[in-house]
Amino acid sequence: MRFLMNMVLIGVGLMVMYQQRFRIMRYVISVGILRRLMVRIGMNLPGLREKLFQTTFSRSAL
Repeated sequence: MRFLMNMVLIGVGLMVMYQQRFRIMRYVISVGILRRLMVRIGMNLPGLREKLFQTTFSRSAL
């Protein structure tokens, strides 16, 4: 019973976080320390880093 209750609470928490994801991201971006931490974590993810560099430094035909 305790396990089931924990799973329900985790599910409800994840659902609320998903619904409020943009508000949470605005808060994270507004706090300098959290923003630097998120950038540092993001730059350690190879797929995200490569995609960012590819779109940022790509040459476009003019």
